[in-house]
This record gives sequence, C-alpha cells and structure tokens, in this order.
Amino acid sequence: MRTLRIGPGDASVGVVGLGCMGMTYAYDPAGRDENTSVAVLHRALDLGADLIDTADVYGPCTNEELVGRAFADQFPNGRRFGGEFLRLLREGPPWPTLDTVTRRLDGL
Repeated sequence: MRTLRIGPGDASVGVVGLGCMGMTYAYDPAGRDENTSVAVLHRALDLGADLIDTADVYGPCTNEELVGRAFADQFPNGRRFGGEFLRLLREGPPWPTLDTVTRRLDGL
C-alpha cells in the first residue's frame, strides 16, 4: 500500500485507513456488536490498513477502549484529541489528555 510520511521524522502511514466512530457512537446503536467491530478492525489490518481513526469523543471514550482491546500492542497508532482537548482549552492546565488517552488505548 502506498504510504505518506507524517511529521518531521520517519513515521509513515498508509493512504487507506478505517474510521471507527460508528463502532461505538452514532449511526445505528441497536446494530452495534463488539465482536463484529473487532473482526472489521482485524480485517482492515489484514488488508493493509495501518491508520485507525479513533477519538475520545466517539462513545465518549468507549471507541478508544474498543480499539485498545482489539489490538493490544500489535500496532502503531496515531492519537488525536477532540472533545477532551477542547474542554481543556477552555479550562486550562493541567493537561491530562495524553495520559488519559494512552490509558484507554491500553498499551497500543
């Protein structure tokens, strides 16, 4: 799969990724199934995807926990901060976001 370099270092990600918001938030709440979501995550990885889009605002927080359970430490992940980051901008320091997200992803 074609990749793109991200940031100033040597890190890169594939140009195709998987958005996970619907696995824990929005769309069809009654139709959600964790086993199916985990299978989709693993299938995406099998097909070459190495960019998994998760955020603290999906769930809230449960999306990162799902991805963390699905992959443990199999896979490099990018972290972005949504709702929690916006709240912190309004409230100011301390800035626990990275620790909070890392804890939810549980070892990724």
